Amino acid sequence: MATIKSLSKCFQEVKRLTGNLLSDEKINLLLDEAKIKINENKFQGAEVKSEKILAQEIIDKFEYDQVLKKRNLAESNMKALENYEKIIDAVDTSNGKINPIEATRGYLVGMQKFSKITRDSIGLKQATLENVEITKLVNAIRSLGKDAWNDFSEGRIDLEIMREMIGEPTGVKGAKDIARILKQSQNSWRLRLNDLGANIGELDDWITRTTHNTEKMAAASKGSRLLGDNRLAWVEYIQTKLNLKRTFPDVNDPIEINKILSSIYDSLMTGDHLKYGGTNSIYGTKNVTNRLNSSRVLHFKNLQARQEYNIKFGEPSLQTSVFNVLSSSAKNIVMMQELGTNPQDTFNKILALLKKNIKVQIIKLLEI
Repeated sequence: MATIKSLSKCFQEVKRLTGNLLSDEKINLLLDEAKIKINENKFQGAEVKSEKILAQEIIDKFEYDQVLKKRNLAESNMKALENYEKIIDAVDTSNGKINPIEATRGYLVGMQKFSKITRDSIGLKQATLENVEITKLVNAIRSLGKDAWNDFSEGRIDLEIMREMIGEPTGVKGAKDIARILKQSQNSWRLRLNDLGANIGELDDWITRTTHNTEKMAAASKGSRLLGDNRLAWVEYIQTKLNLKRTFPDVNDPIEINKILSSIYDSLMTGDHLKYGGTNSIYGTKNVTNRLNSSRVLHFKNLQARQEYNIKFGEPSLQTSVFNVLSSSAKNIVMMQELGTNPQDTFNKILALLKKNIKVQIIKLLEI
């Protein structure tokens, strides 16, 4: 059976199956994911798999990811060309009222000057989709009964709803009904993002994304304004709330755990946080799907511990947390619809096409 200690055998099996197609570095990155999976299986009581089965799962995931990347790259190129033509068309039909810079800005966030490209801007589409989704969610919860929305919006039964969301019966019908609506909504957003090129798995015990309030974290130490003191206070507090064995499955040294949590604190405070991989490196990415697919690895002991953290250093309101996820999902859905899974890369391609077009126009003018 596969264990974290026996993954060297799994490495050899992957190497045998792939030959020279994968570098040792890439195989080790894939095995890091396997470590997380083994640890999760252990905590969830799932069947432990043999090295050969686990190795084949890793190969299958790699092949799927490669196909997805090729599809996303092709779509990115098509979107770059399509949006370039949209910007040029806005300039050409404006009779000199709009230049390429204004048209590009109008496409992203809109502008004061009247133009169809402003009505179709990414910013406007994001705001529209967010409003539509909020209205749908509010109406769905209101339809449950006259007290349902007040129970949710005022946080009267937040813990009960959260328990129902992870499959723990509470005997509170209102909480069960609201939890069902929230799970359905979140799953709908997940599937829409996956249709656009993300690869977000379904987590039965996922409630909402944990929010970390940097203002509260910056004042973690009540008696000091020093960064080091506040970092230490946060690290000491969160350790009492985390399931350390599940969060750091292959780290037993308390000093090393402190170092990792200190790095996470610094990353959160600077905004350079998208994934925390225990002993793995902390990294950010401009790729939307990489961010959406990132693993959730800060595991709290239980819901009570999580809510206590939310009150002290996060967002205590379940409604606010859900709306934050909804807002983020709406923005990502529109961004991926318009610019693909790697918006910055696609936008850079649009700019390159615009620069080339402008150079051609200048040359034509010089030839006249």
